Amino acid sequence: MTTIILSRPEDRNAVDREAAQELADAFRSFETDRAQGGCIFRRSGQSCAGADLKKDRMSAIEQFDLSFEQAMANEFKHGLRSLEKEAGTGAARFAKGAGRHGHFEKPDTGK
Repeated sequence: MTTIILSRPEDRNAVDREAAQELADAFRSFETDRAQGGCIFRRSGQSCAGADLKKDRMSAIEQFDLSFEQAMANEFKHGLRSLEKEAGTGAARFAKGAGRHGHFEKPDTGK
């Protein structure tokens, strides 16, 4: 049995690129080891806070030698495009009676 543990308590178990790569490597290793009958994936301590955005933003600043303001402007520019696309898709789904997780049903008003 393989056990994979997410343990980054200092960052509220938020996952940065390095942690994501380590998790991916651990799962790939499990997949290729035929001797393992199963995998338990758990966290230590508190629940996962999601992506470690602070660390990822800093790595982008360092990687591309950007100022903080340039990095945030770049993220806004690209994020806005994604948001516009997602908003349009979401509005079209809503107009067809579908929500983010499925279709809406008319409420039973008893009439």
